[in-house]
Amino acid sequence: MPVHRNSLILAWMLWPIGVGASVAATPASAPATQPTTQPTTTTSPTTDQQKAEDLRKLLRYLTEENTLSTRKTACADMLATGWPEALAELAKVIANSADPLAKLAVCQTIAERDDPPASLVEPILSLLDDPDARLSEAAAVALGTYRNGNVVEALARLIRDGKVPVSRRVAAVQALGQVHNVEEAVDTLISVLDDPNNRIRREVIQTLRQCTPVDFGADAVAWRAWWTEGREDLLGGLNRKLRRQERYQRALEDRHVAVLEALFANTADDKRDAQLLAWFQSTIALERQTAVRLVDQQLLDRKPPSTAVATAIRALITDPDPRVRRDVVTVIRDLRQPENAAADAAMLLQTLSTEPSLIVKPTLYNALGRLGDAAAIPVCIAGLADPDDEVVIEAVTAIGWLVQGQRENDGADLTPVVDALLNRFSPLPADAALRRRVVETMAKVQHVKFAPILREEAGDAQPSASIRQTAVRGLELLGNGANTDVVISRLADKDAGVREAAVKAMAALGTTPAHLEAVAARLATAIEPVETLQVQAWETYRTIFGRLQPAVQIEVLGKFPWNTDAIATERFLQLALSVEQKLATLNPAPQELAMIRTQIGDAFTARNRHTDAATAYDKAMAALATAPPDSQHAVFLKLLSARLRAGEPDKLSQLLTGDAPTTRPSADTIGTSLIQDLETILADREPAAAVDLVTKLQPAVAEALGDAWAAKLAAMRATLQNGQGDATPPAPQP
Repeated sequence: MPVHRNSLILAWMLWPIGVGASVAATPASAPATQPTTQPTTTTSPTTDQQKAEDLRKLLRYLTEENTLSTRKTACADMLATGWPEALAELAKVIANSADPLAKLAVCQTIAERDDPPASLVEPILSLLDDPDARLSEAAAVALGTYRNGNVVEALARLIRDGKVPVSRRVAAVQALGQVHNVEEAVDTLISVLDDPNNRIRREVIQTLRQCTPVDFGADAVAWRAWWTEGREDLLGGLNRKLRRQERYQRALEDRHVAVLEALFANTADDKRDAQLLAWFQSTIALERQTAVRLVDQQLLDRKPPSTAVATAIRALITDPDPRVRRDVVTVIRDLRQPENAAADAAMLLQTLSTEPSLIVKPTLYNALGRLGDAAAIPVCIAGLADPDDEVVIEAVTAIGWLVQGQRENDGADLTPVVDALLNRFSPLPADAALRRRVVETMAKVQHVKFAPILREEAGDAQPSASIRQTAVRGLELLGNGANTDVVISRLADKDAGVREAAVKAMAALGTTPAHLEAVAARLATAIEPVETLQVQAWETYRTIFGRLQPAVQIEVLGKFPWNTDAIATERFLQLALSVEQKLATLNPAPQELAMIRTQIGDAFTARNRHTDAATAYDKAMAALATAPPDSQHAVFLKLLSARLRAGEPDKLSQLLTGDAPTTRPSADTIGTSLIQDLETILADREPAAAVDLVTKLQPAVAEALGDAWAAKLAAMRATLQNGQGDATPPAPQP
């Protein structure tokens, strides 16, 4: 039976007392690693062993693939034990876990407690600037649960420390808006109104508006005067009432959204459009916003909306709520409908010209960049002058995407873009987030005027690894060999991401043996510990090697340490085979061809790939017709050995008795080599193989080398058979 709107509203109202759960979708099956039951409140264990086992079980519920509710129950049970070991494990989850849902469960559980443990304050602080917005917000709410002043003091230290990344300082300011003691929070906010960083000042004003009943805008003097004269107005009830109201409102909104999502999940596919269209018309902004986000989630799942839904969403671009407008812009960006791209870009440009909200404007620039309409470039250039840093960040990012999208138009004039970027960002901004976006855009524009900036930002003087990495990529895109020296210096960067960017850039820029040597250092585990980087370095090495002239390639091969280990041998074979293929196409064939083929055979022999080695030596023999006899004899003996070890008696017999393209060694030389190889096979504990080979080779040896050598083979065969316990007498000589 479908869930109607009245049922939805009733469920939402009754949810706090447990009735609303009936509208939630019941999962068809639990993941294989999910426990079959919820954890229960722990009791005092009778032994240390039982205690450890209980803790392991709870930790599994928290960290394995379970629902958020199950994880929170496990976390609550761990907190209820009061065990120091439990708190230590929770601190590890916050600090080290790669599972964001586990961290979220811990933060949300702490936020619901009246007495959260003080030992978790520092780990939670580390989540304030987490890229996952859910985690950073949950961390701020969790910190707000602590009633003592230690949290405010810790946040204040972060805000005032200019060496701390701006993103973390901003997150600390936002967290002050959640703390239990509003008076101490306002004290701290008032004290940093004159912070030199524009983002910090703007966030301080926003947080003061949030947690006080007044609004003096950006007037720091007015804020201080009010706090000096009227702070008593805040004391008492406001300190507690404000927090209760905010938390209650947030909880209601979260539950409302959860019910809407559950209702949509339980709606038949053919009725979902009607449900979305109805929510788009709702008088409740949260319902309109949730419906828009559901469409965006379907887009991420590669399920585009119907024409009716897409049209209705575009109409919401003028919604009175800025949060709805922001999410509508995101959906328009993600629609990626080529037939509507120009019209969508024009609509967003018109919207941007009148949009007052700083919640929406950054998203508008972001969407314009992704839609790729060149008409947005001048508008984004104008956006560089916006006083809001978030707007500037998205405007400069959009320029990069737009220019990259216009790259196919060779006639595009990039002068306005280049001049605008140089005029606006000379020198580069100090804020790390904005600086990285500027460098990223300069990299995408690929203009020679940006080379000095990219070289500087790729160097050791730049403390941000992400900026160094972006600058190296920019030098790669410029494609100018004059910048190779900087890229080579980054091959030894302490950050793996920068080293990876440098290795990839060398694949585009490297052209000389010196460049090969620089990349070769990343092939050694002792120098490059990251295995994937070693693999990438080898691909880059091969790319540079392929650009070299054949004569230079042969010289490099001559110095290559191919016999140090199996990996080096395989790498040598890849290089040598590519050179062999190139030389084989030349007419007449160069003298070096026989040498390369012989080296290939030697490498195959070292890897015990004797059949491949025999093929290589056979080809080398064909290229040795005019070589000195000593060279011909050496390769003949190698071919003889390879055929023998490969277990190819027929081909070996043909080699001994047939016509050869080169001169052969003497019978004694061949016979001695043959006997030595057979003895080696015996030493390698392969007597059965040796007996079989000797038996099949005797006729050819007799014909090619004479009866004396045939007799030696017969004696060897008899010895081998006796060693196997075979009483059969040796076969008569042919």
